[in-house]
Amino acid sequence: MSEELPLVTIGIPTYNRSKYLKEALESALNQTYPNIEIIVSDNASTDDTQEMMKQYISNPKVKYFRQKENIGIPGNWNTCLNIARGKYFLLLSDDDILEKEAIEVLVSKFQDNRVVMAYCNHVIIDGNSIIREDHPNGVWNPKSLESGNNFIIRRFKGETGCYPSSELFITDILKKYGGYPLSALGAADMAAELVFGSEGYISYDSRKLCKYRVHENNAVKNNVFMFKGMMGLYEFVEKTDKLKRYVKEMRLYNASPFYKYIRHEFIRGRINKPDILESIEYLKILKYKYRRLSLYKLKLIQKLAKFRRKIMEIKDDW
Repeated sequence: MSEELPLVTIGIPTYNRSKYLKEALESALNQTYPNIEIIVSDNASTDDTQEMMKQYISNPKVKYFRQKENIGIPGNWNTCLNIARGKYFLLLSDDDILEKEAIEVLVSKFQDNRVVMAYCNHVIIDGNSIIREDHPNGVWNPKSLESGNNFIIRRFKGETGCYPSSELFITDILKKYGGYPLSALGAADMAAELVFGSEGYISYDSRKLCKYRVHENNAVKNNVFMFKGMMGLYEFVEKTDKLKRYVKEMRLYNASPFYKYIRHEFIRGRINKPDILESIEYLKILKYKYRRLSLYKLKLIQKLAKFRRKIMEIKDDW
């Protein structure tokens, strides 16, 4: 029966997370959907990942590749994508978990031949795999089926969102665009979502079939990494023919949350002075990119400049 079903590739890029990798890999192996291949790409881990993976080498569904040197997050994602043989592809973070019926449910969404990407709801878990009640759980304002154009605009406005581990998409489409853009860094997953939005319809399932782990070593907590990634995402949108018309929405998306986010992180003590000073260099790019925006947006940039001056006044030993 599995031979009659389209092959699904689950890519698991990993780096120094053997603590969580086993749980992610087991969740992929335990899928009710039978026709899967699992590609684990090790980004030159220095922990016991290589040793731990030896117990899975004999499993015909698992392929393990180890990079000779660290090639960055999007580069490691692309290793999984480039090797993938499946018609559909899901990028499972090495610290996340899939419910056993996740792939089966998401594949069923492609019965509508307009659909190019399907995603599901999720819950947030902590480092001990316990659901975090203090953290917003689930996708906000989802639509069961929407045009890619509508999805892209709502994504830029912050009206909806999803995580890579909950997204299944047609492999060849992202390969056609060259995979995940390296310059987008931590925003490379959003770049992929935009690609699919430009190619067809997006389908959503309300069941919570993915567990997204929030812990101290999440890449999204590296503010400098994420801010630089947003500029890479901007450049990707600007250079991609099918996405150029969304440049205006991209500008608004980049400008408004930046000041609020960095100030919020600073007040809560989750970002230190050196990180702020490096991240705030983004302001120079904002001044150039947004010089034609409305007076409101220009005032927002002035607020950023004022905030930077305040940060500079703080003693180095804070």
